[in-house]
This record gives sequence, C-alpha cells and structure tokens, in this order.
Amino acid sequence: MKILNILQGTSLGGMEQSSLTLMKNMQKLGCEFEVLSLTPFGKLKAKLENADINSSDTSYSGVGGWMSFFDIRSKIQNSNADAIMMTGHSLVGMLALGKKSRGKRLLAVHFHHKGVKLKIIWKIIYFIACKKFDHITFASNFIRNEAIEIFPEVIKKSEVINNPITKKELQKIEKKVVSRKKFGISEDAIVFGNAGWLIKRKRFDVFIRLAKEIKKNQKNAIFLIAGDGIEKENLLQLSKQLEVSESIIWLGWQDDLEDFYNALDFMVFNSDWDAVGLSPLESIIRGIFTVVSVKNGGINEILKDDYSYFFHDKHDIKVLAEKINYLLANKKESYQLLDSLRRYVIDISDPVKIAKKTMGKYKSEKR
Repeated sequence: MKILNILQGTSLGGMEQSSLTLMKNMQKLGCEFEVLSLTPFGKLKAKLENADINSSDTSYSGVGGWMSFFDIRSKIQNSNADAIMMTGHSLVGMLALGKKSRGKRLLAVHFHHKGVKLKIIWKIIYFIACKKFDHITFASNFIRNEAIEIFPEVIKKSEVINNPITKKELQKIEKKVVSRKKFGISEDAIVFGNAGWLIKRKRFDVFIRLAKEIKKNQKNAIFLIAGDGIEKENLLQLSKQLEVSESIIWLGWQDDLEDFYNALDFMVFNSDWDAVGLSPLESIIRGIFTVVSVKNGGINEILKDDYSYFFHDKHDIKVLAEKINYLLANKKESYQLLDSLRRYVIDISDPVKIAKKTMGKYKSEKR
C-alpha cells in the first residue's frame, strides 16, 4: 500500500517529527510513502530524503492557502498513492481531495483547538472532515474531547493513537561529557533544558523565571534553550532583567537534539496549551529528570497517579523549584520512579505497535 501523507508543513516541530517516525515504522511493515507539504519545504525535507520518501510542496498562497487550491488538488490527483493520510487539519487540503482514495483516508490531529480558530471555523472543519475521512485520530484525549465538544459527530469515527517515539538508550556519562564540551559547559554544572517554538503559549518566560529561582541555591546551574521564534527578543530582555542571561545558552533550532538531551540533568517543559508535548516524553525515555507545567493539555494523561509528581497544572515557580530540589535531594528514590515512568512511556509510545494500529485503520470498515 502506498500512502500520500499531506502534511501541514515540514518544519522540525513535534507533529512533523512524530509523523516521520510513524512513516518510517510503517515502511518497515511494507508501506510506501509520498509526502505533500502544503507549505514551502522546511528542515524536515532532508529527513524525508534520508528515509527515501519522495516529497513535493506548494506555495500555500492566500488566506488559508486558497490561492494554491488548484496546485494542491493537481498534486493530490496526480499521485499514484492508494490511500491518504492528512497530518494536521487543512480546510483547503480536505476540499482538494476530490474523489482520490475514497474509503482509505485518515486524518491525524496533533493540535489543540481553543484559542487557535473561531469555534464556527472548527465546526466547518470537522463537518467536512467527517464527510471526507473514514477515520480521525487524535494524539490525546484532551484534544479529542475538544473536537467532540465542537462537533459531536467526531466521536463516531475517532480514537486516540499516541505519538510514536523511538526508544533511546539511557543517558551515558561519557556522552554527557562530550556534549557539554560542545556547548562549553563544565562537567560539574547542573544543566536544565527546554526545547520548542519560542512563542507565547510555550511559556519560555516561566523557564527563565524558574532559572532565577534555581540560581538562588544552585550557583553552578546552566540553562539550555533549543528552538527559535517570535518571542526570542522578549525572552532575551527578560533574562537580562532577571540577571540570568549569563547562565542561559541559546542553541537555536537543532537538526538533531542528541547533544541537547545528552547534556541535561533536568528537562523542563512549560506550556499554556499543548496536545501532548513531544520533548518531555523524549527526555523521560532517555532517563532524564523531567518536570512539566501545562495548564491545558494531554500530557497529564501520561503523568498521572504515581507519575503526577513530575506534573504541575499551573506555572507556580516556587512549586516547580521545590519539585526540582526534592529530586536533587532524593535521587535514588526519584530515579526508581523515573525508571518506572520511562518503561511506561516506552510501552505506550512503541512505534511498531502504533504503526500496526495505524495500518489497521486502512483495513477496517469505513465508519
């Protein structure tokens, strides 16, 4: 079976990385892929080439890409794919499907809804999605429930399929030393990291304020920020105001986050809204202490019960600092809990299981 994966874009965000992991594991099960990026190519293009996945893009001109409608439609109709996967919602992309691969279409949603578009726009999107697609998958119950509240018909043809994450070996001291040298960090420093888009909802300001609090007790603390975005200048100014700028290393976008993760003692993830959050789960899989604060999102579906210690539903700096201080003071007990969480995340994020489950959607009866 050959699948045309219609992607919202090809940046190195969590949705795109998760989709690539899924495609690579479905390839191992015999699937072929072709990618159509609805927006001009980003850095994922090279990774698609390395995975032997042919791809094309569009200019996505006009509001919502409407001026590119006929280009998108032509590329979809001219594809020799047997099935369609649309990763991320796109109204113009849905309408451009025509009759292509009817009965073998899946929409994979990785994004939250509230505050992104007007509710009436979401209603239109899901009205059309329920007509166009046989199955709709969501990365968390949080965003599925949002969609059902917007358009109840979604419940009839949707389910949650977790983001696939490739299993990584536990963090090793030797690699930590090498990676820290690349960033000019001493071996005895305590290193905290955060990664993602530098935009308002990602709340890197919380990370910087937390840095100020941590420095009160941990004078050798260093803070890595991997990513970029429109809030960078504001964040730079905040770090200067709080007098922690000398302790922050701004890495920008990294094609490969291995050195970033290898250098860390703690991963910190803060967000007002997130479907799940890929980077905190990747750090957990590497055996890195991970502290998360998310006001609205799906990661607490994973960080629950015994694992809820690693989660906070507010951005209370004092609470986050206390959690970190406890982990530092009780490493043996904390590592036992982290190891249990790591095994749980590896199991629910198993790329092979998720690839098989996704392939099964194309073989199951149309809903």
